[in-house]
Amino acid sequence: MKWRPGRKSKVTLMKLTKHFDKHGGRSIQRTPNFDSGIIDEPLLAFGGQHKHVDPKTGLALYGPYSLIGQELSSVRSITVGIVGPASMIADAEVWLEACTGTITNEGTQPFLYPHFPGFNNHEPFNCGLVFGDTWRESIKESALKDALLPPEYSRRLTKVVKLYTAALEVLAGREPRPDVVLCCIPQTVIDTCTVRKVRPRPIKRKRDRKDRNQLGLFDVGLGIEGDEPEHQNLRRALKAEAMQFGLPTQLVWPRTLRLAGPTTGPRVQDPATRAWNFVTALYHKAGGSPWRLAEIEPGVCFVGISFYREIAGDNPQMRTSMAQAFTAAGDGYVLRGHTFEWDEARQGKTPTSRSSPSTLAPP
Repeated sequence: MKWRPGRKSKVTLMKLTKHFDKHGGRSIQRTPNFDSGIIDEPLLAFGGQHKHVDPKTGLALYGPYSLIGQELSSVRSITVGIVGPASMIADAEVWLEACTGTITNEGTQPFLYPHFPGFNNHEPFNCGLVFGDTWRESIKESALKDALLPPEYSRRLTKVVKLYTAALEVLAGREPRPDVVLCCIPQTVIDTCTVRKVRPRPIKRKRDRKDRNQLGLFDVGLGIEGDEPEHQNLRRALKAEAMQFGLPTQLVWPRTLRLAGPTTGPRVQDPATRAWNFVTALYHKAGGSPWRLAEIEPGVCFVGISFYREIAGDNPQMRTSMAQAFTAAGDGYVLRGHTFEWDEARQGKTPTSRSSPSTLAPP
């Protein structure tokens, strides 16, 4: 969920009642009765324990979260490593340099899309970005080209991941080690080493044009890691290999690094919005907390539950897991449950559509 200033969450409960006609025995369904209520936006804590409902506004006013008694966060600099083709490494360094200064947008919606104030040693972030020769490792264009030659998807993916893994291993041996590594993925790799998922076509309705316009407001790609599900296999493979070196990684696509909006091709968010999301992700992966929920009682843990089907194996299982679980102290956890059988024909497409507590495996 993305919080917006002044926006509140609506909770709607629908009650359906049925009764039987005493004479005809006919089942009659009454008009649904809706009970609605408003839940206020939760307050977020930032630097100096100042509070606000909007992440960007809170960061701009007070800076990242700091502990009680501290005015500034303990994360005061982030060393950024970069791997990928030499041309993309150069683009990434230009983008990082731009993020250290103010990045503006058209300014028509200053609350939804505020200007980016710059990520540097001054307010509001009070944290610098460190990058340069010591923390860059290029991958030869010719090596990538050769890796993309095999006709089989799995072989192409394996070869590309090996190239990036070797580059990550080099950076892992540098002193000092980088806090986060950017994995720059060229378009040729995206085109040949990703599996595009087919999305279901929307149901046609009379108000199709209106609905399409409303949905179009959210059809803007950010162009960074996690933005598009079709890149998931490549992302997971690189993440799994990077774990052996203990290096947090951030995958970036070519359009992430554009300082000006493209005139053709996939739409992307404006540079200021991309900078907000990009540096916030870097700050979090470097060990900082951009913000925390301000009013969580001790001993309370918020948990998000997700469902997914295994890809590998002769008999893929449906799994349930807990994602984005965090406590009052801001500590994050990822908990995975046991496998369980799920019959889509009998029980519905996903456990979220038709399930009971007895159906789901305990965490």
